[in-house]
Amino acid sequence: AFLTALAYVFCAGVIGFLGLILTETLSAFMLAWAVHLAFRYQKHARIRDVTQALVIMLLLVLVKPGMIYWGMLLLFGMLMMTTSSGELSIRRIVPIVVSAILILVQAWQINSHYDKFTVSFIDKITWYNYLGAEVEAITIGQSYDDVKEQRLAVWESSNWVEISEIGSADMKRQFSAHPVLILK
Repeated sequence: AFLTALAYVFCAGVIGFLGLILTETLSAFMLAWAVHLAFRYQKHARIRDVTQALVIMLLLVLVKPGMIYWGMLLLFGMLMMTTSSGELSIRRIVPIVVSAILILVQAWQINSHYDKFTVSFIDKITWYNYLGAEVEAITIGQSYDDVKEQRLAVWESSNWVEISEIGSADMKRQFSAHPVLILK
């Protein structure tokens, strides 16, 4: 673990982000920590390790909202695993519940301000302005910059909830019409 931590600290990519106020450094650290705990669970079969990994992944949702899908997948897997093994205890469930409550508080705060129960609007906005724009540019034969400019004009005339709904609709449409381009 010490050598892994040193490798992380001296990684050129991590050093490049240190002077910037970005979530990448923290999220990469938390993800690496969760993976380390998962490997420890695989080696020692201690439910404590997988519980800690799950708590870290749930807290990572507050840093990177897109991790909610992985966090929920792990939560359901963990609950099934611990329920079937009989190792579910209050001491193990409290940190998981606290982490889930923090995510719910975040979604409740957004709901109280924007009338939409979600952890973040970032995922749909990022899709709409970057990934969706690139796929659309390829399909209609325009330049990426032109399509992105058109989409930014829509973004500027919409509020957060509207752009989230537009981004969701665009994502569904693009996934059904052009799944190969999205993977590309």
